[in-house]
Amino acid sequence: MNTNSKGWEIDLLPINESKQSGDCILLRFGDLFAGKQQQNVFIIDGGFSDTSTSIKEHLKKYYITGMILTHPDQDHISGLVELLKDEQIKIDNLIVNAPWKTLTRSWFKDGRITNSSLRAELQEVFNKLNELINLAENIHNAKIFY
Repeated sequence: MNTNSKGWEIDLLPINESKQSGDCILLRFGDLFAGKQQQNVFIIDGGFSDTSTSIKEHLKKYYITGMILTHPDQDHISGLVELLKDEQIKIDNLIVNAPWKTLTRSWFKDGRITNSSLRAELQEVFNKLNELINLAENIHNAKIFY
C-alpha cells in the first residue's frame, strides 16, 4: 500500500468561449490530500480579464504560492491583474518576464515592427505590467522576481 500523498497536478484552464486564444496553467504540488498549507500552487499566465472568474472558482480551496508571467501580452497578463485586484486572493511571489531587460533592436530586423508600432504596443503592455507589479507589491506584499 502506497501511503505517499505527495504529488503534482497540472490544470490547463479554458481562457474564454470566443475564438481568441490565450494561456492559463495552474500547477499544484506537495501533499495533495493534507490541505492548502501543505501545497504550493503557481499560476502560469492568466489569460484575459474574464478568465480570472474561472481561476477564482478553481482556486477556492488553494493558497497561491506564486504567479508566473511568461510575457506581458494581453491574453497572458490581463487575468492576473484582475486576480490581484481581489483582496481575497493572496500570493507570496510574482515572477515576471521583464522584456526591457533583454530587448534589443536586433529582434526587429525583419521590418514587421516599426518604431511607432513598437512604441504603441509597448506602452499598452507595460502599463498593464506596471499595474500587475504594483498590485502584487502594494496590495499583496509579494516578492517580485524579474
